[in-house]
Amino acid sequence: MNAEEKYRTRKIFIFVHRWIGLTIGLVILVLGVTGSVIVYWREIDRTLNPELEVQPQNGPMISLDEVLAIVKAAHPQRPKPWTVEMPYDEYAPYYATYSRPEERGLKYSTNLHVAVNPYTGEILRSWYWGETPISWLYDVHANLQMGLFGHKVVGAFGVVLLFVSATGLYVWWPIGGFRKRHFLVKTDSGLPRLELDLHRAGGFYSLPMMIIFAVTGYMFVFPAHLGKVVEKVSTLGQLTPMSLHGGDETHGTSHGQHKHDDPRYPESVPRDLPRLTLGEAVERALAVFPDATVKRVYSPAGEKGVYGVILRRPVEHLANTYPGTEVWLDQYDGRVIVKRDPGENSRGQDFLDAALPLHNGEFGGAAGRAFVCLVGLVPLLLFITGLTQWLRRRRRAVA
Repeated sequence: MNAEEKYRTRKIFIFVHRWIGLTIGLVILVLGVTGSVIVYWREIDRTLNPELEVQPQNGPMISLDEVLAIVKAAHPQRPKPWTVEMPYDEYAPYYATYSRPEERGLKYSTNLHVAVNPYTGEILRSWYWGETPISWLYDVHANLQMGLFGHKVVGAFGVVLLFVSATGLYVWWPIGGFRKRHFLVKTDSGLPRLELDLHRAGGFYSLPMMIIFAVTGYMFVFPAHLGKVVEKVSTLGQLTPMSLHGGDETHGTSHGQHKHDDPRYPESVPRDLPRLTLGEAVERALAVFPDATVKRVYSPAGEKGVYGVILRRPVEHLANTYPGTEVWLDQYDGRVIVKRDPGENSRGQDFLDAALPLHNGEFGGAAGRAFVCLVGLVPLLLFITGLTQWLRRRRRAVA
């Protein structure tokens, strides 16, 4: 390719990059800013709702079965099963989730959440997901407030982000070779140069994380697509209700509680026996993984439903909130129907399991979350600097 052809190609890439960025790039901006905020969604939710902050007490916490009984007594009209999440720190309550309440119809990702004081059993708050400020923002990030259609649009924007990043890299790549100035931001050469340098540097240095955001965001919505690619080069872990149902809903859903036609879905064998309690199900799960910490428990749906216990083992260095250790049990005799041990993961499964910790910053603890929060604001910087540069050129052209 001669110099003239390179120049024409570059102009085409600049045009495409600019107009994608200034139009549908607004969606990427929204996803980035909301993503930065919800990195700290629990902390923000607690700040906005101080009644959710529990004062630790010397006595023991109430049991999972007591939590379930309290929630069911407060909501006796709810026929479907509940999920109970353990307090995530010493100041947090239990969270019980009821998936898709009947009065909400089939509205996507609208779950009922109930916070319960782990010492007194007092119900601190009940609310629908998406109707509090932080859960509304979370739903914007996950679904653009457009339900299942919006969820799929968000996944598709993973591809858009990859394309914008690729065109941006091509435009940034210097034709005449690299110079020190291509990697620096000059603050003493006037506003136009500062805007240009901020745009170039912001895009270049954030590129690795933008690729991660794009790939993991796409994977959350279309997990089977990436899974099939990984499966060609590596074995994947045991199929469980979480993996079979993953990516189908957003926060707080009830994996394993809905009827599925997939024959791989585990089922209990109905029999004339009393159902296990939540506590007994947890005991059976801890017998399988005695070094694990319980994170949440899914109660069974109907006579063929199964108990699901989600745990975190010490080998799970990246994930904390949503770990990958799972035990699914027959609701009558406690038989383990299927389990998943991240300690036995292949490289491919480790890659898939790393998606969420990389996306939300859990991979690096407090520093990782802060880093992801800052990188999520880069699309805002790129949009502002790109827009101001375009407006300046437009004014010059008109003049």
